[in-house]
Amino acid sequence: MSIYQSAFTVDVEDGINISMRDFFGVQMDPTDRVVKNTHKILEMLDNLGGKGTFFVLGQIGEHFPDLVREIHSNGHEIGVHGYNHLEFTKMDEKQALNELNRAKKLLEDLIGDQIFGHRAPAFSINQKTSWALDVVHEAGFTYDSSIIPIKSSRYGWPGQNKNISVIQTPYGNQLIEAPVSVNSLFGFEKPVAGGRYLQFLPAFYLRQSMMNVIKERPVITYLHPYDIDDERYPDYYFDELDKYGYLRRLRADIVFGTRKKSRKKLLYVLNGIELSPLKDIIEDEIQVDLNELVQGSEKRIAPKFDRL
Repeated sequence: MSIYQSAFTVDVEDGINISMRDFFGVQMDPTDRVVKNTHKILEMLDNLGGKGTFFVLGQIGEHFPDLVREIHSNGHEIGVHGYNHLEFTKMDEKQALNELNRAKKLLEDLIGDQIFGHRAPAFSINQKTSWALDVVHEAGFTYDSSIIPIKSSRYGWPGQNKNISVIQTPYGNQLIEAPVSVNSLFGFEKPVAGGRYLQFLPAFYLRQSMMNVIKERPVITYLHPYDIDDERYPDYYFDELDKYGYLRRLRADIVFGTRKKSRKKLLYVLNGIELSPLKDIIEDEIQVDLNELVQGSEKRIAPKFDRL
């Protein structure tokens, strides 16, 4: 295996409809911006000669099934990112299992293939929601990639293993965990080349972070289609935003401004790196064939899970 290897992962969600719901309480369907921006990522991967893992929301598969089929037919891995982008902090076990089962079935039906991997919306599996790992197992996933092993105000599970490993869930099940890569540089420990970090941190910092991690283990990066969206959001978004005052609008303008450089920055960071689906990285790292790996028939599930 090349030492310059990275799992390139994408959380496929529409930034507009999720922002309208979570920030402004306005429910709406995902927009076709997610299709346009995902196509940009697919084109970038083609140019780099790489493949990736796309953790797709069920609602994206529902509204844009051709996009999911296109990703899969181009040789990329499909994973599950939930159905409605609901964080585990806002669900109970029954709701969470329904979210995962519903999304997994829909996406597997679309691609006609088995799905192995899961990533939680907003990386919302941590020490307070560790029960979610058993929900992931119960839903039939072989691996999870939701843990960021850092302390953060928004997410993170400090002290967790930074390597891909087999973990034991709170109820005694086994699950492969593939944590997002983090690196400590200049005293700050942050994820490598993902989300707001891609937008706001300098390219040389991100590149150096990736090189530091890659000396010890394969890098697992993450990206959202909207991270590289350099076009203005619709007027109705800004109409809602303006209700919250000048500072909120200024902050949004800064975010949109940084996105104009994201694609160029990402290409610089990934230069010379072998990009692979996360499934392939996992199989290389722990020497297992996920197609042959069958979860044990005797599941040690807590009584409350038996009632789900």
